[in-house]
Amino acid sequence: VLAIFSKHPDGLTPFEASKIYNGQYPEIPLTSVRRAVTDLEKSGRLEKTGAMRAGGYGKPNHVWKVKDRI
Repeated sequence: VLAIFSKHPDGLTPFEASKIYNGQYPEIPLTSVRRAVTDLEKSGRLEKTGAMRAGGYGKPNHVWKVKDRI
């Protein structure tokens, strides 16, 4: 999941990341991608932006991006 976010510097929603992941690898549930995003945020590799985009169910979803390392 981190590799997918690394290729999208403007960030992705978990729903967008799930669609990309499932297009490249055997399908996994959206909840698994959301868990990975949460774990990557807790470990300091992803950060939640202030942006939101429409998700697959018409609800707004937060956008995450790879955290800049200094």
